Amino acid sequence: MELTKRITQDGREEFYDIIPPDHKAYCKECVCHNVIGGKVVCRRDKLCNVKHEISIREKKAKEEEEKKPKVIIYSRVSTEKQTLEQQERTVNEWLKDHNMTATQEVSDEGVSGGVTYKDRNLGKIVLPMLKKGDTLIVSEVSRIGRSMSDINKFVNDELKPRGVRLVIVQMGIDLDCAHLRAIDEMLLFAFSFSAQMEKELIQERTQSALDVRKKKLEEDGQFISSKSGKVVTKLGRPKKSDLSAARTAAAERRKKEAAEKPCNKAIWAIVRQCTNNFTELTKSNFSQASYTLQQMGIMSSTGKVLTLERVRNAYYNLRTVYEDRVNLRRDSADYRIMREKGMSDSDIKQYYKNLNNNINNNNQDIERKEEE
Repeated sequence: MELTKRITQDGREEFYDIIPPDHKAYCKECVCHNVIGGKVVCRRDKLCNVKHEISIREKKAKEEEEKKPKVIIYSRVSTEKQTLEQQERTVNEWLKDHNMTATQEVSDEGVSGGVTYKDRNLGKIVLPMLKKGDTLIVSEVSRIGRSMSDINKFVNDELKPRGVRLVIVQMGIDLDCAHLRAIDEMLLFAFSFSAQMEKELIQERTQSALDVRKKKLEEDGQFISSKSGKVVTKLGRPKKSDLSAARTAAAERRKKEAAEKPCNKAIWAIVRQCTNNFTELTKSNFSQASYTLQQMGIMSSTGKVLTLERVRNAYYNLRTVYEDRVNLRRDSADYRIMREKGMSDSDIKQYYKNLNNNINNNNQDIERKEEE
């Protein structure tokens, strides 16, 4: 049950369970019941037949939900300049056509298909969630990987024993991995062969272009970059400072794009309103925000209904967009460098906490000066 609280006249906090509307009638004669903000509530520390019945019903509902097959979407892009939008649109159209809803979305950004699935979120996050009867959906086979042996291991060693359904949308493949037929394995072999061949062709084109540029440098001492149009006098990766500046600029661009999305603006405004300017981040308040957004007809950026969990996750993601915060990401280069220096998880968390406190203090100083 959802929880709320109130402050008594003597300053004590009292916690209450919010009673669902269909059980209100049973609480009228109970001395433990109260009304707060128009909602019937019951003392958290008291147990009555109504609450006992509700807890049993919620437990059964949770068990039934856990038994339901999961539908998991996996997406991947190789570089930070690419986006997941096209893959998400392709998969969502397929889900809509088949009257299905995704229960989880996992992605890898800036990760090559040449990296084995075990070292990506596909192996670290997706596989532990999958069980018999679940469905894994990808837009194309190359999202799983670009190595025939890696794709074969993933399907036969991981999905097949689990009895998972694999859907590859653009190829029109829908496999029950627990009962793979010869024709299924042949199709999978053909498409995985195509993915690996495409990878090798990309490598050959890259090497060919590199050879041409090397020859240009030897003959003319320079060449014109086809991407930037600038004169280049030497090959190699940009200096670390240049690369860092480019990444920062790309991150700022993505942040600005996210801030301008109407759905993100609406979510941020409604959550602010329902949580008393972000000071009461309770489940009941997020539930109210979800209900309000649904009544307004606001959907997520991928066209999904804004459930309580999606609203809560969106709020925590949008904090980096609308607030000056630095979040801890365990897949970031900064985190890896800190671990290599011997810092523990708790030390890194404290570092980020202090960093955000300093940012907040600086912002407050700026606001105070502007007011003066």
